Amino acid sequence: MYDRMQLLHTLYSLSLHAAADRLALTPNEARCILDACNGLYLHEGLLGQHLRHEVQDAVRLNHLDDKWQVNGRSLIERLRELPRPLTAAVELWIADFWASEKLNDVGWEKEHLALLVKEEAP
Repeated sequence: MYDRMQLLHTLYSLSLHAAADRLALTPNEARCILDACNGLYLHEGLLGQHLRHEVQDAVRLNHLDDKWQVNGRSLIERLRELPRPLTAAVELWIADFWASEKLNDVGWEKEHLALLVKEEAP
């Protein structure tokens, strides 16, 4: 017998790890994504389809790439190339960040960034 929730958590972790490898984000690129997607609404039928559009709009309309000192065009292109299941994992990562009870705790951002960013977050 198996624990379905544990298997789903493992699948999420593996997908997030694969997304981290593919995206090769800097800490500020991850922060830009989190900032762009604050308030992201997830719907099961649309999971994995919001991320690129949210970041693209935030860069174009709100200049979040300037705020976070990142190359917005490069970030959007990497998000565009990410397969939908991996994009869904990143969207869940975003939702977990903003929904956490630890949101205002010291160290929460660094802890969460470490799940998606390969280099150490300052």
